[in-house]
Amino acid sequence: MEIRCAQQSDLARLIELHRQISQFHFEQAPKVFNAPSKEDKVFLHRVLNDESRWFAVAVENDQVVGFITAKSDVNETVSFMSHDPICKIQTVVVDAEHRSKGIGGALLKACREWSEGQGAVETRLEVMAFNPAAKKLYERHGFRVQSHTMSCFHD
Repeated sequence: MEIRCAQQSDLARLIELHRQISQFHFEQAPKVFNAPSKEDKVFLHRVLNDESRWFAVAVENDQVVGFITAKSDVNETVSFMSHDPICKIQTVVVDAEHRSKGIGGALLKACREWSEGQGAVETRLEVMAFNPAAKKLYERHGFRVQSHTMSCFHD
């Protein structure tokens, strides 16, 4: 398996992987997430061209089987929060047929290496409560609960 920067030529496969994660999230929390749509292609194209983001893919047998996106930011607005660079993982997805093969872990490891190279002192991500498999993956790779996001829907 190879981890490399995503390319425009990967777009069709990225759309399919994004559809998988979008559909899963939509089915679990339809008030929070939208169903996959044509807008996903526009979104992914924009992310691919965003030089402030890191976008990497996992390739196995010449096929993209997963991807990760992240961004390194410095808090400059909230006085009581750290001003050290923080890497924020925005999306991690592994093709449903390729899970439990170490691909997600390899993507996380590559992201950590990238973020350390950016001077980040920490890597963060958000995982939904309905996704215990992802939580276990992140915990195996050193992630610990730092906060809880809570919500209340209005009828």
